[in-house]
Amino acid sequence: MSKVTSDIDRKTASKILSVSVRTIDRYIRSGKIAAYQRNGRIWLNKREIVAFPKSQESFVKQAIDIRNTVQPRRTVSPIADIGFYKDLYEEAQRMIQEHQQKLEQANYRIGQLESQILNHQPRQPNIIERRTDDSAATEMMRRDIVSREKEIEVLKEIAKRERMNRLVFATLTYVLLATLPVLWYFMR
Repeated sequence: MSKVTSDIDRKTASKILSVSVRTIDRYIRSGKIAAYQRNGRIWLNKREIVAFPKSQESFVKQAIDIRNTVQPRRTVSPIADIGFYKDLYEEAQRMIQEHQQKLEQANYRIGQLESQILNHQPRQPNIIERRTDDSAATEMMRRDIVSREKEIEVLKEIAKRERMNRLVFATLTYVLLATLPVLWYFMR
């Protein structure tokens, strides 16, 4: 078997032995279970964990049979030092503090939004947007004025022609009316 498949973490070992992770840590500190550290994690040998309850039973039997015998402890592995747990604690504290800051920022923003809703002040458009809108409206008005002035000039020309036409028509009508008695006189 490869080393990767025969190694398990403390949580898995606690499930196999039906004990807590803290009890596994006590077994590691007391030297009952061998452990090593890799990539910041504590690993245990699976075969040793599976065989541990059997060795524990024999240990209990020996303790009952031989009461005065003192079993020598294995040396504590360097993994179980307090520095490792201190680092874990500090890292957890940092993460909690980061999340606390994010939560405070979110609460602050929520308060701002609630006050905006209560005051219900609609957002004012930017001055630049107003100027852009005003200049566009002004330009449209100028174009409209120019086109209307052109229409007025055209209408003035049409009115001038109509006056001229009316004058010509009136003149012709008066001339015909004036010549009508003369023509009537000659035709008789």
